[in-house]
Amino acid sequence: MTTIQDIIKDTLTAHIDQHGRLVAFNSVGYKLTLYGYIRKVEPDHIVWEDNEFPNPKYKIRNVVSFDPIKLKNV
Repeated sequence: MTTIQDIIKDTLTAHIDQHGRLVAFNSVGYKLTLYGYIRKVEPDHIVWEDNEFPNPKYKIRNVVSFDPIKLKNV
């Protein structure tokens, strides 16, 4: 049986190493909007690399959505 977590995992796996906007909830329940890259998808979290702070990489569990954004060459 396919669970919602499996659907989310499959959807996010398709966007590994693509730049985009991630919407998630933190542990207190506040909505976060982050820009960066999904580096790894695990069963219970993703590994996120932020644009502004590439080190350390963050573990994010409550993902709402991810929208790929194409970077422009200047």
